[in-house]
Amino acid sequence: MSDEASGSKQRPDGRAADELRTVTFKNNIAPHATG
Repeated sequence: MSDEASGSKQRPDGRAADELRTVTFKNNIAPHATG
């Protein structure tokens, strides 16, 4: 069985299969909505 099919393929950033990416918010990127 391949790594992809078994779900054991390692991610390039080292996260576990059930681990989410960290989320960050930055202020003042787009101070006004377009439109």
